Amino acid sequence: MKVVVLGHICIDKNTNGNLTYVGPGGPPFFISRVFKTLKNCSLTIISPYGHDGQKYFRKLNLYPKKPPARKTLIYENFFLNGKRVQKAYNRQQAQPINLTPQIKKIISQAEIFFLTPLLPNYSISYLQGVKELLKKNCLKILLPQGYFRAFSKENQVYQRNFIEAEAILPFFDFIICSNEDHQKIFSWVKIWTQKTKVIITLAENGAFFFCQRKKLFVPTQAVKKEEIINFIGAGDTFTAAFAYKYFLTGKLKKSLVFAHRLARQNLFCLPNQPLLLNPKDAFKIKSKSF
Repeated sequence: MKVVVLGHICIDKNTNGNLTYVGPGGPPFFISRVFKTLKNCSLTIISPYGHDGQKYFRKLNLYPKKPPARKTLIYENFFLNGKRVQKAYNRQQAQPINLTPQIKKIISQAEIFFLTPLLPNYSISYLQGVKELLKKNCLKILLPQGYFRAFSKENQVYQRNFIEAEAILPFFDFIICSNEDHQKIFSWVKIWTQKTKVIITLAENGAFFFCQRKKLFVPTQAVKKEEIINFIGAGDTFTAAFAYKYFLTGKLKKSLVFAHRLARQNLFCLPNQPLLLNPKDAFKIKSKSF
């Protein structure tokens, strides 16, 4: 199974209670952690990064092989009254990678393709060029976090509307996002389902799937707050696990259950620790169609 992730890798600076972590971050990193756990998978990340990020990304199959920038995108996360507050630095140096012959070849071989921007700088014309390279039967998934983000002069992240959605969504088989990505996200579902299939995660409350004629809710087994070690990357873990199982089976509910299971495992380990898949951690759930 050949997997390609195009997007933004970053350096995470996370403060979560008494825990402070500095290390590799961004959806490509957490997605790669999932596919390292699973069998018969090869994953390539295509992302801008700088010389300061090399020590964090040594174990990743990252292209270009040499850093194209001086500094790496940094996301600083801290929690205030239970809500995540973010700042982003070095944004101007995190430009999409040029589609060189080598990069084009990598993209053209993908069986599962993820677009995972952390900034809204992957243009429609750039993605059109990417789409033309992908196989017809490639499973294409969008994690649109970056399209929901704008930035103040003080580098603080705040919400923007996904104004490119109408043009970009038809490129993908699924869009997967969190209900926390934007306050209006559920009001956009009816529009989005005219273009693609939509999955919205609700953290410990499960996930919704939407398409034009179907709505499916799949709950999960919540973890007690005092047992959670880390929840950064849980949504990316969910997405990677869903894509893996859906590519193999084409079964929607089965894939969502598997995704919940691995996302739950994410809560019990630090970002720099391997994701352990415990067969005994399976749980029975009942989905609900509408």
